[in-house]
Amino acid sequence: RLNRLEYSAEIIRELTLPASNACKDILIVVKDQLYYVQNCINSIIKNTKNYNLFIWDNASEPETQKYLQNVQDFVPNTTLIRNEQNIGFVIPNNELVKLSKSPFIILLNSDTEVKADWDNRLVAWLENNPNCLEVGYAGSVLDQNFKGGPAFFGYNVDYVVGWCACLSRDTYQKFGLFDENFQFAYCEDADLSLRIKQAGFDVYAMYSEFVVHYENKTVKPLLQDREFASKLQRNFEANHLLLREKHGIFLEKDRALQTAISD
Repeated sequence: RLNRLEYSAEIIRELTLPASNACKDILIVVKDQLYYVQNCINSIIKNTKNYNLFIWDNASEPETQKYLQNVQDFVPNTTLIRNEQNIGFVIPNNELVKLSKSPFIILLNSDTEVKADWDNRLVAWLENNPNCLEVGYAGSVLDQNFKGGPAFFGYNVDYVVGWCACLSRDTYQKFGLFDENFQFAYCEDADLSLRIKQAGFDVYAMYSEFVVHYENKTVKPLLQDREFASKLQRNFEANHLLLREKHGIFLEKDRALQTAISD
């Protein structure tokens, strides 16, 4: 944890790095929650320049479906894909990223609100820190059960949380995006970051706050369905077991190295 002076220094560094005017492809997966979707997209339109918008609609109700169609019709450089079933987060993002072409890719949840310069700060960090291949506005550290806990920041994170994550096209071509062996939902973001770290590169969670996340607005209504909630719990446990299988040895070594450095 940083003291107040160190924290302020990191904020200043994040805010002052120069950024190019590179184009960004913003990927958003939507399942209803029209109020938050509208808030998210309006904030992007207001606070973002030089971007393409890629939206995947997971069988939203007619009101949200109609709004998204209007976005495609009236917001330049918008691509909308609709699926007649809710297939979660992993496959839609994997399909959307195949359509994207820009130098930088940003994954963004539909229950977020972005502020001015949010995208440039992400791009600037990657452009000025060549060993860092993924950046976002929150990170986490996995516990002994391979489950994420409270938010962490800086380089001392195991992964960048997937509600806002940015990587370059080159990084995507090298590592891909999400492993489709992870079921709906959770752990796919941790797996991506850990694959990057295992290859000897860094991931970084910014201390500055340019994106507000309203948290779980899509999942919470679905949990009212007992069958869905039960399936989600099973997937949750299975995904964490898979994460342990893929990255357990690496994390043990990484923890030992961090302990040695701190001592």
